[in-house]
Amino acid sequence: MTTLDGHGAAAAPVTDPAADDEAGVPVVAVVAVGAESASGDVAGDLPGGRGRRRKIPEQVTELLPRIPSAHLLQPVDDERTPEPTDAAQTVLLSRITLLPFKRSPAPARDRLTWGDEPDPYGDEQLWRPELFTATVKATGTVLPKPPSQRTEKHLYNERRMWVLILGMVMSAPFLLYTQLGFLANSMRLWVLFPVVMMTPTVIVIRLFLEIGTRGFDFHAHSELVARWGPETYPSVDVMLPVCGESLEVLRNTWTYVAALQDGYPGVVTAYVLDDAARPEVATMAAEFGFRYGSRPNRGWFKKAGNLNFGLERSTGEFILILDADFVPSAEMLMETLPYFEQDPKLGILQTPQFFRNAGEQTFVERGAATSQELFYRAVQVARDQRDSVVCCGTNAVYRRAALAENGGITLISHSEDAHTGIDLRRLGWKVRYLPVNLASGLCPADVDSFFSQQYRWCAGTISIVSDRTFWRTKMPLRARLYDIVGFLYYVETAMFTILSPLIAVILCLVTPHEVILRNYLLVLPSALYTFVMTPLWHRVRCGVDMWPVTVVVSWSNIFAFWDALRGRQMSWRPSGGKKKSNRRLWLGLWTWSLGAGALGVVLSGWRMLDMNTAAFTPIFVPAVFYLVTILRILGTKWTTPVDA
Repeated sequence: MTTLDGHGAAAAPVTDPAADDEAGVPVVAVVAVGAESASGDVAGDLPGGRGRRRKIPEQVTELLPRIPSAHLLQPVDDERTPEPTDAAQTVLLSRITLLPFKRSPAPARDRLTWGDEPDPYGDEQLWRPELFTATVKATGTVLPKPPSQRTEKHLYNERRMWVLILGMVMSAPFLLYTQLGFLANSMRLWVLFPVVMMTPTVIVIRLFLEIGTRGFDFHAHSELVARWGPETYPSVDVMLPVCGESLEVLRNTWTYVAALQDGYPGVVTAYVLDDAARPEVATMAAEFGFRYGSRPNRGWFKKAGNLNFGLERSTGEFILILDADFVPSAEMLMETLPYFEQDPKLGILQTPQFFRNAGEQTFVERGAATSQELFYRAVQVARDQRDSVVCCGTNAVYRRAALAENGGITLISHSEDAHTGIDLRRLGWKVRYLPVNLASGLCPADVDSFFSQQYRWCAGTISIVSDRTFWRTKMPLRARLYDIVGFLYYVETAMFTILSPLIAVILCLVTPHEVILRNYLLVLPSALYTFVMTPLWHRVRCGVDMWPVTVVVSWSNIFAFWDALRGRQMSWRPSGGKKKSNRRLWLGLWTWSLGAGALGVVLSGWRMLDMNTAAFTPIFVPAVFYLVTILRILGTKWTTPVDA
């Protein structure tokens, strides 16, 4: 590996004589091999093997470099699954130990698979699953692995938009009727007309945009990928921007980047762009054979400046950008580059940001993972047909010629990816979307990190809609409407912060006489759409974790709008960098959300006792649920923090 100095010259190679002793790095699984195959030479290159080299099935050796971490397995001779040893001994990536194992052949139903991967060897009899076990190291972080071939890679291929369209068609008329009826109670309430009309307006625009859009043509994609086989494969540079992320996360990502290099027939060069200038990151980059660089003007235009530093010192025909916590599939380039050959005017091809929803994650991670599905499974597919794809930065492949015409990544301190996409469209390049999950990443694990991420996304949308370049760029009406409705979505969710806890209060104090059982029939379609149809539509698990993250999203949006009006912005914080508290978020949760939520519970409970128990129970139950949701968020931090 060579490093890049501030002027792009090759510096001396970086080596680390103590790399094997580094604490806290991910480790590779130890493989227990059947005794009947525990002789002879290793099938393929197995670096670092100690002791007698044993022959193991080829499919196992192929999987070894892909495993992020595991414990040493204790061999046993009975039918029990091997368990990690008490000593929890581990081996580094370069140290692979093979343990002889006496075991009878496995029945077909127990064939070995890696995660959810399909069996690539057909009906051949493989090893029992317990002979090859990998577990995540207990570090507090569930490290990602690439989307599985069988269940995750093509999770977004089918949109099933009819479910969402039916729900919107059902709920919109009743929603409009009930909200106008609410305003009719008093002339003073008509001041809220723009507020109550926001949701019906968003629904109508979404129906106008979504009806008539097609789903993803998976068969056409498969044929395009299968046909692609150029005489000379184009060169690719992988940009890996880094800004304070943990070494564990970086090593995990880079392990899969190395597998990406091995899986592509052409030249793939990985560039580590370190805006924290950490020697240990340079050392690890050398270990992987990646080029390392840290610019002299660190912090200048944040991520955009860092990426341009790498672009100026690289020459690949195409550029793949991966955030520090996104791990690519080995076939990612083989499934994206054919589109660039098919269309010479294609400047950017965006793929989804896929996040898993697993029980061992925090509720923030689970809720955040679910919340992204609508955008990447439904909205982006429709936007692709309207020439309005949002470039999201990571997991996107860029044509260098297109970026060169733009002068590189658009220089802006936030949302440089979305602005770059708009600028390329203005220059005549196309931005497309491929709904195939080819990389997966980490969602923010705590409330503060998630708040900062959502604040950044909302601020980016505000900056786009308020930028004269957006309005000067020629685009079809529906393409522009997608960006406008995206802006209105942020406005709508910001209003949710203020209004949602007030629903019970207003119904109990202002219009208690309107609370009768038959009136609930008017809100039943909206309730079915929200609580039944939408969760059933999701392919990723959708549960109660969605509601706390929705509250945090709402607060992040209201502060993003407030800061935009003041002409100030919260400082940019990389998702994987040092965590900082957001004092005003917690202040808002402790005061408004908790106070209004508790008041709603008290008032609806009082009306149940004072007026009509049956009529006010449907108000009391959601009020309690909202209060419990707020307490769940506050439970992650019982004291109001002060900004660092």
